Amino acid sequence: MKRPPFIIFALPRSRTVWLSKFLTYGEWVCKHDPLAEYLALPPIADYLMQPNRGIVDTGLVMYWRDMQKLMPFARAVCIHRKPQDVKGSLKKLGLAHLIDVDLLNEKLEELRAVDGVLHINYDDLNDLNTCYRLSTLCTGRFSVKWWRCLKDANIQLDLSKGIPSHIAALLNARK
Repeated sequence: MKRPPFIIFALPRSRTVWLSKFLTYGEWVCKHDPLAEYLALPPIADYLMQPNRGIVDTGLVMYWRDMQKLMPFARAVCIHRKPQDVKGSLKKLGLAHLIDVDLLNEKLEELRAVDGVLHINYDDLNDLNTCYRLSTLCTGRFSVKWWRCLKDANIQLDLSKGIPSHIAALLNARK
């Protein structure tokens, strides 16, 4: 039987690129920030309908209810990081003014009331047991060897040129 896809919602600067690499293993492919690529929800749903697919996205939380309607069978995970830490990280990059972190966090917190959503604290992504729970929920498998290869890796997007304006607009979209 085909395993359902997964969606990970998170704030920016919350190891989302690392998560996409960690969960891309074996036959599974985890795409990072597909909303920035597709700019609409139906193509994301189409992508997730392919076998062994998952996504981790920093703007999609604005549309979590719409995604829940499009993909009610998808497994959901939220990565929670303190908003002040996210703002501090964005400020160091000169990008804090582009993203409404509080609004994104408000939407992320709404998911605490949804049954079946796995909630993980950002700081726990260094923990073997947490990553085991995450990986087995999402892909049905876990490799200690793969985790050890990646656990200390600092995998990030190159934001030296800033965030493209269309991505910033999506992150700040208000419903």
